[in-house]
Amino acid sequence: MTDDPRIRDVSNVLELVEALQSCAGPEAFPAELAAGISGVIGCDHVSVGEIDNAGRWIGGDTYPDSPTLEEHLALRRLLPSHPIVSHYLQTADRSVRSLSDFWSQRELRRSTLYGQYYRARDIRYQIAAVVGARRDARTALVLSRSGLDFGPRERVLLEVLRPHISRLGEYVTARSRIACVLERLDHVGKNARLGIVLLDHTGSIEFVTGMASTAMARYFGRHDGSRLPDRLAAWLAGRPSGPLNVTSQRGVLTIAPHEQAASSPDALLLRERLHPGPASSLTRREREVLWMLATGMPNKSIARSLGIAIPTVKTYTTGIYRKLAVGSRTEAVTEAARRGLIDLQQIE
Repeated sequence: MTDDPRIRDVSNVLELVEALQSCAGPEAFPAELAAGISGVIGCDHVSVGEIDNAGRWIGGDTYPDSPTLEEHLALRRLLPSHPIVSHYLQTADRSVRSLSDFWSQRELRRSTLYGQYYRARDIRYQIAAVVGARRDARTALVLSRSGLDFGPRERVLLEVLRPHISRLGEYVTARSRIACVLERLDHVGKNARLGIVLLDHTGSIEFVTGMASTAMARYFGRHDGSRLPDRLAAWLAGRPSGPLNVTSQRGVLTIAPHEQAASSPDALLLRERLHPGPASSLTRREREVLWMLATGMPNKSIARSLGIAIPTVKTYTTGIYRKLAVGSRTEAVTEAARRGLIDLQQIE
């Protein structure tokens, strides 16, 4: 191992990034981050938590020892007056900031924040970074010391790590959400028409399945594929307490926030229940054509087999599509199999 401190810093940064990338899940991410950042930037305490738009602490913890209930209540009450918090709330700045950028040690000791919280925890110096954001809150990483102030080295290291921490936090959360949704899919059944939409913190579509994209266009009309349809976005912004049901001639589309995303709905499940009826009115000849479509026969072969003209085959095919509410041969076969009109295993 080299004695060059710059190479050690780079090695420690890479180890932290690798550890965060393989983190078990969003619940374990703050503790993993706190343990790793302590090895990169020496400190006495690490706080990872969410601060709302009024500057109040709304979730998170301090490592290695959590504050007492009395300390926590004092911090929650006094945090809006913290100069770093005030700076982040009042400006668009997201760069790393130190407490000494705003207060001298004399000003710190005169503050109510020091008298009611920092003095008991022997905190004299802090450095902070915003490592996550959503519409109503920011995720802050705060390092505290009682000895020497944080210098240029620590500031640069934290500035380098800040975007990586933010992206890795989103990655671990998205990976967990996808795993939960996929687990849900396993319980729905192979023939269920279920779609998934994942949103980022701005409300933009981060991931969408083909069924969900098609269903949103079918039930809500044309829309920008990077964002939700206006009606769906307005419903979601209202913090829905139950699912949204949209009815069309085809069926009913039910949209619901994923259970684990209820407090900040960023994972949507879409399920379509088709109206029964039109498929049962398929004529005998239409069923014959449908079965031949399922075997992969082209229109010319179908016409020859049934002794009819190719335009007549196209007429039957159009009727099948209309009654099954589909738009292609593949969709017709899939939908017919789902409704039990054909048995694909017999065809295979």
